[in-house]
Amino acid sequence: MSTAVLSSIFLFTYILLSGNFAFANANNTAQQFTQIDLQLKWRHQFQFAGYYMAKEKGYYRKYGLEVNLIERTTGPSPIEKLSYGDVDYAIGAAGAIVYRANGVPLVALASFFQHSPSLLISRYPKLSDLINKKVMITKGLMNAEIIAMFKKYHLHTNKMNIIATQESLTEFIKGNVDAYNVYTSNELYSLNKKGVEFYAFRPSDHGINFYGDVLLTLENTVNNKPEEVEHITEATIEGWRYAINNIDETIDIIVEKYNSQNKTKAELKFEAQQLIELMYADIIPLGYMNSERWEAILLALQEVEILDNPQVDLNRFIYSSTSKVSVWQALVNFKTQALVLLVILFTIALIFHNRRLKVKIREHTQQLDHERVKAEKDARTDSLTQLGNRRKFMEGINHDLSIAARNKLDFSITYIDIDFFKTINDTYGHAAGDKVLQELADILKNNTRPSDNVARIGGEEFSITSLGKNKSTAAALAERIRKKVEEHTFMLGGEEVKITISLGVSTLTDTQTSDELLKSTDDALYKAKNLGRNQVQVA
Repeated sequence: MSTAVLSSIFLFTYILLSGNFAFANANNTAQQFTQIDLQLKWRHQFQFAGYYMAKEKGYYRKYGLEVNLIERTTGPSPIEKLSYGDVDYAIGAAGAIVYRANGVPLVALASFFQHSPSLLISRYPKLSDLINKKVMITKGLMNAEIIAMFKKYHLHTNKMNIIATQESLTEFIKGNVDAYNVYTSNELYSLNKKGVEFYAFRPSDHGINFYGDVLLTLENTVNNKPEEVEHITEATIEGWRYAINNIDETIDIIVEKYNSQNKTKAELKFEAQQLIELMYADIIPLGYMNSERWEAILLALQEVEILDNPQVDLNRFIYSSTSKVSVWQALVNFKTQALVLLVILFTIALIFHNRRLKVKIREHTQQLDHERVKAEKDARTDSLTQLGNRRKFMEGINHDLSIAARNKLDFSITYIDIDFFKTINDTYGHAAGDKVLQELADILKNNTRPSDNVARIGGEEFSITSLGKNKSTAAALAERIRKKVEEHTFMLGGEEVKITISLGVSTLTDTQTSDELLKSTDDALYKAKNLGRNQVQVA
């Protein structure tokens, strides 16, 4: 750059400094805050601690935002108020994606709970016991995961006496209601303190794994106010980070300013502990979401017939910051126009560089997410039959045993072994043996429940683990499968071949360990093979 040009720039800078510096300072001093209405999902409690601390610690104001946190009242739901234009932002649940599929242009900015805190408490040990019973549940899609859990087991709410949810647990405690939709962070405190006995049904225990509270806005807001959307998201994340690291201070502020429910500090402390466990903040970035998880939620909603049209453009539904910075915004950030004249070219180059870098980071992150999900699935899947493998089988046992113990449910294991499988391989070849394994896997999948875990745990050995099946029902299932295989015709090398299986069944007793249960199942299978094969033996 020539000396003459530099001289001109510095001369112009001097003029601006002498004439406009006072104006720039006055403009900053008289900063006006943009008013934002954010609808909470429920009444004030620790569930929204991150939003309180973003407001109280000035994180919103740092970006020029004055955020009004609106408590939930009767009337339209938070998502409905957002879609009507009554508020700028709202907190919803994973069911928000149903609204998006039905044409409401929602955008999910962040999810702060990696698992939903919603669960169902019941007087009965099985969900099927709730047919014709009084069930108190939030209507609509505020708790889609509870409805999905019902429908997974072909339980329709029209076969129950559905009662609108009340805040008080009195009706459940008195026995006037048979099941009640609660938050693990709220009502469980009162129930445990009063010594009320109940069975808990967590959707995640039944394969319904939804996000919890999701910060939402409309697509027009994202397009027309990109800086505001990015700032409110970032400030809320900062608020949650502060709340997690300063629980006692946060509770004190809630008690002082946001305690419309008159909760005690002990109640708020219990709520904080429960919710922070659902955030996994020590290993997952606050607010994190990924498309694979949302696709799984879509699929779950479709499978239980909550969602007819699963076609959702997730690239438009899941928020991705674009960090759009206008020239005027750059001028404001540098505080004086004179300084911008000296760095404008560098700033433009930096913006473009940052954009390219963010695109690369986003693409790399998405690739890593996809590879991680695939690697986790592959590590637990038998590549030939697409059933779970031994690792998945063992993990499933530990998971199911904890559910069985917590809810006092029956639990059974069935081992299946193909009779004379070595002869099949020797006679028809290993490709034919693989075909037998695949067809047997299909028979097992088609004759078990979605909640049963079917796995290939060895060369020609398979397993079924079943929650809620006692000795007689587990034996009946095993016999039905044995007959299906016996009646099935396998085409091997152009020949029709009949194959049989041997099965061993064992049901958990009150005194058994998991190792003892596995051994008794193995003993039953060994007995079936020693007594002539093609039969079921029960331990």
